Amino acid sequence: MRKDHQTDTAASLKQYGMDADAHWEEVMELAEKYGFILQAYGGTTLLATHRNQLESYGEPEYLRIQQMNGHCPKDCGYAGCLEKDGVPKSCGSCWVIQKGAKWVRFEKNPAYDKR
Repeated sequence: MRKDHQTDTAASLKQYGMDADAHWEEVMELAEKYGFILQAYGGTTLLATHRNQLESYGEPEYLRIQQMNGHCPKDCGYAGCLEKDGVPKSCGSCWVIQKGAKWVRFEKNPAYDKR
């Protein structure tokens, strides 16, 4: 009888996990929307707060991370992207100028998918 109970528990936990996993895309979209994703690959992700991103990586890398999350540095209060040495980059060839940022002030840019 105990073995049956373990099998039932394992089956219910498996279903629980599958139900939770069904929300993965929702979780990832929120993490991207708010700029928390440092790395993501194959169902795993590394997240960090904005404060930790700035303190651990510095401003140029922080802005690169925000771009990777679909944000324009101008939306983060910067004049634009920065080179590794902190010198501002030209926005002329930036993907945001050509395509538009995916997120603007944490809201999806309706023009993003139409370009």
